[in-house]
Amino acid sequence: MRQTRLPRTAWPSVFGGPAWTRVTEPDGKPGQWYLHLFAPGQPDLNWAHPEVVVDFEQTLRFWLDRGVDGFRLVAHGMAKPDGLPDLAWPKRASSPRNCAPRSRNSLAAVEPVSAVPTWTLSNHDIEREVTRYGGDPVGVALARAMILVALALPGVVFVYNGAELGLPGCLMC
Repeated sequence: MRQTRLPRTAWPSVFGGPAWTRVTEPDGKPGQWYLHLFAPGQPDLNWAHPEVVVDFEQTLRFWLDRGVDGFRLVAHGMAKPDGLPDLAWPKRASSPRNCAPRSRNSLAAVEPVSAVPTWTLSNHDIEREVTRYGGDPVGVALARAMILVALALPGVVFVYNGAELGLPGCLMC
């Protein structure tokens, strides 16, 4: 496989920093790059590769045959545009001022595979909107405006407990 000095794209990780990490080969030389939209320890799978799908189906069957009732699958980023082109990623994806480029990118990513887009403004990894937007009256107003935007988008919206009430985030001790 041809090695490159730079990753294929400038995609950011959801947790910050680049979404690409380079493998160090056993001999200490730099190896190939791999994509992780979350943490480096959670590489993205290439769902366009038939062997990945077959292996995943075998893994699901293994656990279903043992009586497992369900699975939790983080589906964020499973549908990616062909060729992984650089996209217009805003610096802060959660900002109300730059949600349009992120929304367009998400819609473009699911369209070729006829998938339904899903939307959320916060989750277990991302602080509640009111807190993220400052926690003051302006932050509350921005959070309310953003939920209206999310609800107007095509697809499914996930609202996490407390967000529907405009509650700020809290520390769990």
